[in-house]
Amino acid sequence: MTENTPPTPDLVLHGEGDPALEYRELTILYATETGNAQDVAERLGREARRRRWRARVVDVAEFDQADLIRIPLLVFILSTTGNGAHITSFQPLWSTLLRADLPPDLFSHVQYAVFGLGDSGYARFNWAAKSMDRRMETLGAERLVERGEGDERHYLGIDGAFGPWSQFLFSALDQLEPLPPHIQPLPESYTPPPRARLNFLSKSGAAPPSHPPPIPDAQKGKITKFERMTSEDWWQDVRRVELDFEEPIDYDPGDIAVLYPSNPPAAVDSLLSLLGWSSKADEPLTLQASSSDQPLPPSLSPLSRTPTTLRLLLTHHLSPFSVPRRTFFEFLTHFAQNDLERDRLKEFLTPEGGDDLFEYCTRVKRTAAEALADFKSVRIPLEYVLDVFPEMRPRKFSIASDIQTHPQQIHLCIALVKYKTKLHAPRRGVCSTWLKSLAPGSEISVNLEKGTLPLPSSPDTPLILVGPGTGVAPMRALLERRFRQGSKENTLYFGCRKHAADALYEEEWTKAEQEGALSFRLACSRDQEQKVYVQHLIQRDGKRVHNILFKREGLLYISGSSGQMPKAVRQALAWVVEAIDGVDAETATRRVEDLEREGRLREECW
Repeated sequence: MTENTPPTPDLVLHGEGDPALEYRELTILYATETGNAQDVAERLGREARRRRWRARVVDVAEFDQADLIRIPLLVFILSTTGNGAHITSFQPLWSTLLRADLPPDLFSHVQYAVFGLGDSGYARFNWAAKSMDRRMETLGAERLVERGEGDERHYLGIDGAFGPWSQFLFSALDQLEPLPPHIQPLPESYTPPPRARLNFLSKSGAAPPSHPPPIPDAQKGKITKFERMTSEDWWQDVRRVELDFEEPIDYDPGDIAVLYPSNPPAAVDSLLSLLGWSSKADEPLTLQASSSDQPLPPSLSPLSRTPTTLRLLLTHHLSPFSVPRRTFFEFLTHFAQNDLERDRLKEFLTPEGGDDLFEYCTRVKRTAAEALADFKSVRIPLEYVLDVFPEMRPRKFSIASDIQTHPQQIHLCIALVKYKTKLHAPRRGVCSTWLKSLAPGSEISVNLEKGTLPLPSSPDTPLILVGPGTGVAPMRALLERRFRQGSKENTLYFGCRKHAADALYEEEWTKAEQEGALSFRLACSRDQEQKVYVQHLIQRDGKRVHNILFKREGLLYISGSSGQMPKAVRQALAWVVEAIDGVDAETATRRVEDLEREGRLREECW
């Protein structure tokens, strides 16, 4: 077997059928929104199979909860969303595990490990993984290794923690269930089998499909407005997007619209040519999972029944024009024909080469397609298309409108992504590029999800909203409904850089303030010598803010970038408590945390 010849799934998973390996079974459950947790889980699964474990990798959305009690070895790979919440697909299982009637020895036969993916910019960093770790221990399970905590802000990203943690994990697993003496792990150079088979249907005479299958539960919205909100000479292009729907729609303030972008046809054409796949680009095909231990992900499973083509896969279902993860380069090492290129790719994957990979790819936001153009000797076999390129993920935007105020409409406030790095071509967001390419009147598929900023039950409940930049989107939806309810107890802290350039929706806020429905506080950070941010205004308004939150039991919602802003707002609030209540910093911080535990402080940040 040569290095570039994929071994059969049976060889990898079962060690050539040796019954001595049947007990080495491992289940890896992942919960993901952006695809990062899925990528980590699949990498872990590939390494486990190389080490002769039968590794089953499953999206929690496809997992049968009844199986949980029957699994002796279990690894959780969990992303955290919002301010410490489990992602939507994990909520049903999490709710089951929180049942008060579960016995404390429910998982006494289970050994487990947890790896979390998070962002240390959030106050409750990796909270989903931490809470799951504690709950499994509470229910009697035995921890195999200490919890791993990946941080997107590490210069190596998640890999800064995942690499060392996975080594500890496999050391523990191999001590628990050693390999028989006559069986060795597969060599590190082996090429893992493709995750899916491409079943070409050209001999069937079927016509190639021209469109992807419909998106489940999605409704069609017509783009009726796509206008710029920031000034023409401003560096950031923020768009007001309005969608009209013929079919009835319903959503609450604070809910989220889910959009499904696609890649530019010309870019897909160029990529097909680069890969040498043009002759096969429009042949109809279906997908089939290569192994039951790793089913097709939910977004691609309909393509096992509904024909597609390589062109449609690369246009609608896969993301070759995003910044690639480490997995991409791992596979390229197997497919590079040139020794120098192969050596450079392998060097990227070493601990010493991590800095080089960061500089080559992550820092400058080089896309997978651009990297393939650099490594010209790479020849990717067709069947590895799903391994090399990640799934195209839907994009989620807070809805900026109230359905009662704008019947049959959804409004969005979207910052188009375009910026320069050291690379010649400007960097553009996949969704931004797609939206700008659409003609007025185009119809797009939209799904709806519940958000994390619910409408207060009473219009008399005081509400403080902190929403700088496009974080103001869900605040607008909440305020429009509150205005209709006759509420006067509304305060909005909005931040931008320059009043004349990016004060989003300012006319609406000024009008509402004149009508007595809103207290509008505007922080324009660059309009004076000393920068002023929303947290500074909260400190200035300390007595009023303290009265609303701690005397009148009001609510505080924060929305926007997950960088320093949410943490700074919390610190400003703690400063207010410390100053007015005359307590120490620790007590003040604890009182702010109490607001969150009571559900009166909520975040929706990204």
